[in-house]
Amino acid sequence: GLYQAWRKYNLAEPLLEESLKIRRKLQCCRHPDVAASLSRLAAVYRAQGKSSSAEPLLEECLKIQKENLGEDHPDVITTMNNLAGLYKSLGKYAAAEPLYVEALKLRRQKLGDGHPDVALSLNYLATLYKAQGKYAAAEPLFQEALRISRVQPEHAQSSESACLNGLAALYNVQGVHKELPSV
Repeated sequence: GLYQAWRKYNLAEPLLEESLKIRRKLQCCRHPDVAASLSRLAAVYRAQGKSSSAEPLLEECLKIQKENLGEDHPDVITTMNNLAGLYKSLGKYAAAEPLYVEALKLRRQKLGDGHPDVALSLNYLATLYKAQGKYAAAEPLFQEALRISRVQPEHAQSSESACLNGLAALYNVQGVHKELPSV
């Protein structure tokens, strides 16, 4: 918690490792609290550039959450996105894509097409497609995310900015000079 918030990852890491050991010892290894510890430790590893150490933790976290919470629980969806983002950062695009696609599908089903979290998932998937050079697949996702963010004023600034940045980067990498939708 606090050390993470202060970005003192070197202090947080041993505490989180010890917490995970204790939780594994005291509780069933498949307990939701173990999943929470795995997720926190994975986040600290990622923040320190230790993505290969974070990967098995997030994979285990996702399995535990699915067993305990069900496939469509918001925490499961968040972990799917976190694991997909990790895979993407490691260049494991084939592993990231189905997680992003499933997370988007589940968010649409649970929250509806116009929810800000759907826009976030659209943006994640579009960014993956852009990284893979799948520009034709990325553009409509960025545009849909932008449309959603514009009708959600409470989330508009950060979400809209992310969508516009994504579209601009997409057009730039393609050498396309399109007018971005006005703000």
